[in-house]
Amino acid sequence: MAQAEIRSRADELEVAFERRARANGRTFAQEVEELLKSNAPFSPEERVAVSRYFRSQHRKFSRR
Repeated sequence: MAQAEIRSRADELEVAFERRARANGRTFAQEVEELLKSNAPFSPEERVAVSRYFRSQHRKFSRR
């Protein structure tokens, strides 16, 4: 049950990152880059969302 809850939370966060990126006129990757530049630490959920995004960009790691 906890895994489903964490996965659901990570999905929500990924959507929030996408929304935040669009609001700032950036892509998801650009938004992540900007956050990294600002040196703000990611929460565990944010790390999962970023990891999922980058893995989805590489066929070798993609679940699709």
